[in-house]
Amino acid sequence: MNIGCTVIASVLLVTTIIGAVRPRTVMVHLDTSIGDVSAKFYDIENSFDATKLASIKGTLMDLQIRGLELQESTLRTSGSPLKELCAFFRGHSLSIIKCIQGVHILDAEIEILKAQEDRRRVKAGERLERRIMRRVNEAE
Repeated sequence: MNIGCTVIASVLLVTTIIGAVRPRTVMVHLDTSIGDVSAKFYDIENSFDATKLASIKGTLMDLQIRGLELQESTLRTSGSPLKELCAFFRGHSLSIIKCIQGVHILDAEIEILKAQEDRRRVKAGERLERRIMRRVNEAE
């Protein structure tokens, strides 16, 4: 009885893990992540110097191309459960997860750039406020 329950529990656990990281499932997350980062980039594109954005844009384009390549191979292996299982064991899901990591790193770079710009603007505002206060004090 205990051996049967253990086997059933093990099979369910393995099935759940494989289902959670099967290529099609992970690919959905990659598509969403790339879309979100692309939207963030295009929101800030006109706000920053082109030299600062050049490396980010290049990385984003590389990730988009890699994502499309992974999507193509995912679609080719999604015809049957056996093909998906073979792709999983060949490391296809791992390749997608690595690409997702790259997207998250790029997202962090964009957030850092935005934070640096916000800090620069606050400091510029403080300097302007000090100048105004000095002029007001001198006028009195």
